[in-house]
Order: sequence, then structure tokens, then C-alpha cells
Amino acid sequence: MTLAAAEQPLVIVLDDLHWSDQSSLDLLEFISRDIAGKSLLLLGGYRDVELSRRHPLSETLASLARVREFQRIVLRGLDNDDVGRLIESLVHIGLSAKQIDLIHGRTEGNPFFVTEVTRDMARVYAEQGEDFDANRFKIPEGVRQAVGIRLNKLSDECNKLLQIAAVIGREFDFKLLVELDTDLSEDALLELIDEATNAGMIRESSDRNDRYEFSHALVAQTLAEELSTGRRIRMHARIVEAMERLYEGRLDEHVAELIHHCREADTVVSEEKIAHYALLAGQRSAAAYAPIEARGYFELAFEVIDEIRSATDRAAILANLGRAELLTLPYPDIQRGWDHTKQAFDFYCETGDDKAAIKVALNSKGFQARWIERSAEVYARAMELAGPKSIDAGYLLVQYAEAIRFESPDHSEATDALKQALGIATDTGAKHLETQVVRSLAIIKEIEGDLVEAKELSLRALALARETNQPFEEASIHVFMAQMANGVGDIAAAAPHMDAVLRLESQYGFKTIVLWSQYLTALQTGELESIAKFRMEIERDHADDSVFQLMAGIGAWHSGEFSDLDSRFQAATEEMHTAPTPWQRSANAGFMVTIATVMNRPDDIKRGGEMALSMLADPDSALEIEKPMRIAVGLAAVESGDAQGAAEQYEYVSHGSMSIAGSSEIMWGDRILGLIANAAGLYAESDAHFEEAMVACARGHHMEGAWSRLDYAAALMDRSPSVTGSTETITVFKKVDQLLNEAQVTADRIGSDRLREQLVVLQQRATAMTSPATEFPDGLTAREVEVLQHLAAGRSNQQIADELVIAHSTIATHVASILGKTSSSNRTEAAAYALRQGLIEVGK
Repeated sequence: MTLAAAEQPLVIVLDDLHWSDQSSLDLLEFISRDIAGKSLLLLGGYRDVELSRRHPLSETLASLARVREFQRIVLRGLDNDDVGRLIESLVHIGLSAKQIDLIHGRTEGNPFFVTEVTRDMARVYAEQGEDFDANRFKIPEGVRQAVGIRLNKLSDECNKLLQIAAVIGREFDFKLLVELDTDLSEDALLELIDEATNAGMIRESSDRNDRYEFSHALVAQTLAEELSTGRRIRMHARIVEAMERLYEGRLDEHVAELIHHCREADTVVSEEKIAHYALLAGQRSAAAYAPIEARGYFELAFEVIDEIRSATDRAAILANLGRAELLTLPYPDIQRGWDHTKQAFDFYCETGDDKAAIKVALNSKGFQARWIERSAEVYARAMELAGPKSIDAGYLLVQYAEAIRFESPDHSEATDALKQALGIATDTGAKHLETQVVRSLAIIKEIEGDLVEAKELSLRALALARETNQPFEEASIHVFMAQMANGVGDIAAAAPHMDAVLRLESQYGFKTIVLWSQYLTALQTGELESIAKFRMEIERDHADDSVFQLMAGIGAWHSGEFSDLDSRFQAATEEMHTAPTPWQRSANAGFMVTIATVMNRPDDIKRGGEMALSMLADPDSALEIEKPMRIAVGLAAVESGDAQGAAEQYEYVSHGSMSIAGSSEIMWGDRILGLIANAAGLYAESDAHFEEAMVACARGHHMEGAWSRLDYAAALMDRSPSVTGSTETITVFKKVDQLLNEAQVTADRIGSDRLREQLVVLQQRATAMTSPATEFPDGLTAREVEVLQHLAAGRSNQQIADELVIAHSTIATHVASILGKTSSSNRTEAAAYALRQGLIEVGK
């Protein structure tokens, strides 16, 4: 061997050293001592879990450690990315990050285990046509055999003990084992623990004494699956009883384990006990600021609520479940959380437990009031119970004001409630309460159109939130201020507020509606990459929200993706008829109309407008609902050519607190007003609104500014059905030409195909209107003949654009149209056509 290494470098690999006999190990030691200075690499592999202190290889390793060239390299399991690549190479099925993470967690990255588990799941997928589901795999036979070989080396008593431990879980407490196995003494159990530890099946936990864990999750799973279902269920029930004895007085520390074993033993353990521990587990999770986890526990308790004898316990479950649902459910489902909350509130009122009723009402905050129906009556009742001057009354007044804004046609009652709350905050020095009051007052002022006062109140609320360390309130105020800044076209002023929200979200781990604001900003500025990014987040996080999905649809439309737009509009149509609250129905109708207006979908505009009109028939419609409904009805009148209907809605949405000047979600408010005024025949007002929209959008809302120009140009042409040759007509079409050219520049800079498509339509319309169709052959327009003459003179598109002061892309559009109308394959043939038709003189 050394002679061979002298001729060329040599590598020798010795695997499974843990199975070597003493003679082989002696030879390994001998060779290792003679390896220095030679071109020889000796690699040995062994499983450290097979070693005990008395194993022959342990002594050999100690001897080898004294050789200077010796190195020990510990091989760990594959990481998540490597597990994903291994699965892909084995079965060519792409799994989600969550599925890969689950497989990695159960196999701990062991390549053999990953391979066996993956092939087993793929086999089920191929044979039964089921989804490739990482949640449902059982121990594959190859893994079971590998684990079984190691378990067979242990005594029967040790295997029995490990089976009990496996039912307890991956980790287990020695004292709990003692409590469960009364046949053996502690010394006897410790000997069995030592046997399993020496065999590498379990190891001592690093964080607590007398606590152990299995060396691998699949070892515990293999042992547990060898038990029959009946024995396993009864073992879980015994574990519950043992834990109740062992941890009496501090069960809350082990409630998650208790509920796990209760659920596994649900046919043996009473449903009331399951509910009891589920309630405790949920309350513990809620206290640890884990509302989603808490909701899962409360839902488990709710499943058996009818079996609970105590009405007080049932009310506690309803109150806790409602609170968790209000904090975590998306808006289409959040009414369910309020219904559970109200049931608990009503129970406490009926039983005279005023303190509990007030607590339920106070704990119901944390959601958007617009998402809930009939909540104001609960807060009004709770305020009566709390007394007029108490701190609790102050907070309830804020919640009542938020609710009544969406249940009343004006803001006077909400404003009065907030003023009372502000008085309580001032008298008691409760700055936390004052923060919430001032923020709510700012929102009302913004809705009423007083932006100066709204900004001043917002800055005051922001300072209070920082002073009193209220990060969620601080973030919500930043979101509101960003929306206000965007509402007047000031993107530069909005940006710092957006950044502040994102920092607070990252620091404290909560979520706000900043994603909505980011997406709207991207849509109006025309940042196509940002639109795509935020759209994907919306698709992922709000899959069941029809309004969010409509919003994602317009983002996809801007990117040229049309595949499921019809299904999105259909879902919104269904929601605007069946959603539980007026705000949800109005949101679906309002967004449907504005988005359909941008996309030019007349049928959807009509459907949304009809729904909006029916909602306006309710005399108690809240201002927040009435305003978008009047916009929807006005845009529907524009589409149908209803001048009277447009005029009626224009009167509402152009004055006072109903005014929509400034930003209005999908479409700029002044752009909407320009369209409605034009349809109503109010041309001076229409022009003024379009001009205002362009000025406001110039500060960064580039795509919205381009769309405003296109609508403005279309409105001007609507008023001029034919060319009269008058000075006024010439002036109008010069303005149209200017607007289209400005929009073309923006479309080219943004790279928006949707803008370009509409530009072509309007450019052709403008050209047709300014040139009689019969004047030139084959339908050529005057502008196209002008371009053709320059083309025949040998000028490039850019030279023609410079000569005619038209955008380069517009010239390209004209050239393409000319080639089509003249049946020319190229510019040379088009020039020849022009000569034959007498459109140019010979020699020119």
C-alpha cells in the first residue's frame, strides 16, 4: 500500500467501522502510525450512535486521536435546501417549502430516511392517485427494518419501556415514566434508560435534568406504530392521569402536552376534560401573543361545547374563541368571531356578571369595525354597565364610535362619542386612551375632507403612541398618514410612513394593512415589478377575499395575464349579493365597477352599478358606504350614457363631505369626477377635474396620470363627433394630440402594454375624426398619408417622429397600419404604392 502511494496519490475508504472486529481495528491503528509523509489518505466512516464506552472502536478512536494527521469530521443531516434537491432528484415532484420542512423535521435530514420516506410517498401517489402529502406518511419498510435492527439488540424490558416513552413523545420525563410503570423500581428503570442511552436510541436532554429525548424522531414513531390502536389510545389516557397526579398544582405548565394526549385518547377521555385543557392551552397561547395557535385550541374546545355542563365554562369558551377569531380571521369570515363574542356578552348580561360582560366587549377590539355588522349595540350596552366616567367607558366609547361610523348616515354620533372619550382621557391622564381617541378623530376629519385638521390630529396621535409605547397604534397611524399623502399625490411624503410601518411590523411581528397601500401605490405609479411582487403576496395571504382577488386581477391584467379574470369577477358578483355585512357587499360592488371601468368590461360595470343603486335605497347607509356606491352608480351612468343619472351622482360626489377629489383607491378621484361630469354634459367641470388629476399625478402617480390623459382625450372626442373646421374644433384636437403624446411617453417609460393598446385605439379614432374617410384610398387617414409621404422619402421612424413632433412608438403604430391597409410587405412596397396612388409627386 505504501509502495502504491509512492507511485501516485492513494485514497482508501473503510466504511461501517462500528462493525469491525478487533483484528481489523488493530490493523487500522498500525497503518495510521505509518501514514505521515506519504501520499495516502485513509477515510473511515462509522455511526456514532452505535458506539458505547466499551465498544472496541472507542479505544481505537482514542488511539488515532494521538496521530498528528488525524481529523474527526462530524457528518450532520442534510439541510432543508438539500432535502428539497434530493426529493426532486428522486421523484421529480416539486414540493412546497412547508412539505419539505415537514419531511426534513421528521427525518432530520438523514439521507437514507429521506430517500425511503420520499419513495414510499411517491409510490402511494402513483398507485392510488393521491396527492403527494408529507403530512400522512407512515414509516417506510426500509426505515422500519433499519430501526428494528438496532432495537432488536436491546432487551425486551428496554423495548417495552421505550414504547411507553414513544407514546409520551419525542421528549419524555423520567419521573413520568416512573409514574406510569409501577412494576419496576426507579433503579431498574434507570438501568433500562442506561441501556437505551448506550445503544444510542435516546439521549439526555440538554435543557433539563431527568428528561430524555429519542435520538431520532423516526425511532419514536416506529416504536409507537408497533402498538395496536386500542393499546395506544389507552396508553395516552394513562399518561393524562399520570400527568395530573405528577404535576398537580402546576398543570398549566404542561397543558399543551395534556391536550395532545387527551386528543389522542378522545374515545377514553371525557369531552369535558378535553374542553377544559383546550381552554387552558388557548389562554396560555393567547397570553404568549400567539393568537393563531390560541384559536386552534379554542376551536377544539368549541367542538364539544354542547357536552359541557357548566354554562359559565361555555361562555368562557365562546368569549376566548371570539377574541382569537377577531384577531386572526380574514374579513370574509370575521363576522363569525363577532357572533361568538356577542353570545358570550349576552350570557354574562343575562346572568348579571357585569364585570365579565365589560371585559368581553373591551377585548373585542383589534379588527376593522367595517367588517362587522351590528356591533354598536353591544358597546352601547357595555357603556351603560361600565358607568359614564370610568376608563373602561372611555375605551368603549372609542369602539362605539368606530362601529357607529359604519351603521349611521352621518358622523355626528361618532364624533360626540369620541369627544366624551377625550374628556375621560384628559381627566384621568390616560394617554393610552387619548392616543386611540385622537387617531379616530383624525380618520373622521379625513373622511369629511378636512385634510389639514386630519394631519394635525395624526401627528398628535403619533407622538402619543410613541410616548406611551403603543407600536401597533403607531403603525396604524403611519398607514393612515401614508394613505393621506398618497391621496393628494405626494408619494415622497408617503414613503417615510410606509418604511416606518414595515420596521414596526418586522420588530414586533404584527401585520397591518400596509400591503394594501403598497399595492395601490404601485398600481398608480406604474411600477410593474412592484405590482407583480405585491400581487403575489395578496394571492397568497388573501386567497378567500374576493375584493383582494379582484385587486390582484387588475395587477395581472396590467402584466398581460387574463386567465382567470372572469372567475374573479364572478366571485365578487356572488359576494356582493351574499356577504353578511353592508360594507362587504358595497366593497365588492364598488371595486367591481371601478376595476371593470379600467378594464372596459361593460357587463360587470352594469352589474356592480345595479347593486350599488339598490344599496343607496337604504336611507340609513353610512357615509363610508354611500360614497363608493355613488361613485359606482355614477360610473355605471357613464357606461350607459345616462346623462341625467350622471348629473345626479355628480352633485353628490363633487361637494362637501361626499367629495372624492384626490385619490380614490383604483382610480383617481378627479379622474372619476371628470368622467361623470363629461357624461352629464358639464364640460367645463369635466376639463377642470381632468386637469387637476394630471397635476396631482405629476408628483409620482405616473400610470394613473397616463390613464387620466387617455380618459380626458376620449372625453374631448366624445364632444366632437365630426370635424367642422372651426377654430374650436382645431383647438380640441390639438389638445387631444398633446394628451395622447404625453400618455405615449409615460406608457413607453413604464413599459405598459395596456396603456399602449388603449393609445392605439384612441390615436386611430382621433385620426379618423380629423380626416374624412373618403379623401384617401384604402381607408388611409390624413395622418397616415403624412407619415407615408415621409416614409417614401426614405426617412426613418425616428426622423419622422422628430419632424411631426410625435412619439416614436406612435410612428411605429402608424407604419404598421399603413403596411396593412396598403397590403405592403415592407417600406419599399409602401413607397411604390404611394407613387401609384398619386400621394407623392415623382422626384420627391
